[in-house]
Amino acid sequence: MGWGHEGSGDGEFVAPHSLDLDSTGNVFVADTFNDRIQKFTNDGGLIKSWGENGTANGEFDYPTAISVDTKTNNVFVSDARNYRIQKFNNNGDFIMSWGHAGTGIDQFGGVYGIEVDPKKGHLFIVDTFNLRIKKYTKNGILNRSWGGHGQANGQFFPPSGISVYLAGNVFVCDISHMKKFTNNGTFISKWTLS
Repeated sequence: MGWGHEGSGDGEFVAPHSLDLDSTGNVFVADTFNDRIQKFTNDGGLIKSWGENGTANGEFDYPTAISVDTKTNNVFVSDARNYRIQKFNNNGDFIMSWGHAGTGIDQFGGVYGIEVDPKKGHLFIVDTFNLRIKKYTKNGILNRSWGGHGQANGQFFPPSGISVYLAGNVFVCDISHMKKFTNNGTFISKWTLS
């Protein structure tokens, strides 16, 4: 079963980049080129949508990734061209945001991946063009950062996707490798993507 087609109306999409589910099975979609989030039942019934192009709270410019904390059902969205993370409750009400453009330790160069640790609740962010992974609390406090340009262990070229396993290990893909880290960013292993 599937739903949706190209367009900007309710339940329609233009280049959706990411989706995630909450603890009850509702589906949240980052409708990237429409600069909004859409929330559906798990059989495709539209519940609500929020967002439009802009820089204000609750507005987006190229939302690329979404992750739902299944313990609180809060929704985290990577607002790539606004260089920030936005946090919402399950109904789409704005809670907070953090980040701005730059290369500093607490700045972003385009966020293209985001994942809530399902066990420990930390938020892992792929800071793609700064070539690093950042670990935050769910309230936007930076815990640690790792990476750098290259193909060596712990470096990226550039990172794009991320997933956190229940045991806490962090998996990151870049243009040619999948890399596995501990929850605190210690390199474990890598393999080549073909």
